[in-house]
Amino acid sequence: MNLIKNEKFSLGKHTFPFTISPDYFQPNKTTELFVEAMTGRLKSPFLDMGAGLFPLSAWALFENNDVKVYASEKVPEQRELGKQNIENLASLYPCKNILKRFDSYCGSWFDSLPSPNVLTYATISGDLSGIANDIGRHMGWYNDNVPAGGLDGTEVIIPFLERVRPYLSEGGSVFFPIAIGFSDHEKIMDCAKKYFRKLEKRIGKINEKTKLRDDKKFIIPPDKLPGLTDLKSTYTFLKNLKNQNSRTFWEGQIYEATDPII
Repeated sequence: MNLIKNEKFSLGKHTFPFTISPDYFQPNKTTELFVEAMTGRLKSPFLDMGAGLFPLSAWALFENNDVKVYASEKVPEQRELGKQNIENLASLYPCKNILKRFDSYCGSWFDSLPSPNVLTYATISGDLSGIANDIGRHMGWYNDNVPAGGLDGTEVIIPFLERVRPYLSEGGSVFFPIAIGFSDHEKIMDCAKKYFRKLEKRIGKINEKTKLRDDKKFIIPPDKLPGLTDLKSTYTFLKNLKNQNSRTFWEGQIYEATDPII
């Protein structure tokens, strides 16, 4: 594994050292969106589903010294590197009692978790791929070691939404991503509406009245545009990419789902 050690990551108001590898998924703009969405809404216990190298777990452990954090990661190598990150933070910040507040699982999403009869979670983040396979690989975000979002970007998010409800504590919240332009976002939202009564965009405050930004726009590098043009005949949702001032954007959103339909 080709490691890059002691990179500094800033998530929310926290900056901490993190070990990453180009062989595996790295914290990105969507990670930052999750932090914006959950700031002020994080409740314990917290389940970091699709934890990758555990950046959201690390943020949660720093954000609230009382929160109990559980991370679930499907790729064994990512889980091991993520555990190393948490153990390193625990040694650097012993006053936070990080290891007493953290546990992790490895396996196929919910199948790795204790039964919901044993443990449920007040906050669940589904930082799972919501981007179509070919697009994610073309953009350089996913290699063959990391599961992507399937043919249309829904093949991981939809099963997550279908199965998450029994693991959610009463009054709890589920946070999940939408990538407009890079996935069939309407299909994902139709599924979310089927299983939850209340869905709200949650991407940070923009003024003192606590209005929420609807979305974030991320510029697509010009060298990536020709390849996306070639994919438009296969992926009709690429028509939802936005153009402004000769630049092309995809839009990231985070939704908070509450009040599950049982």
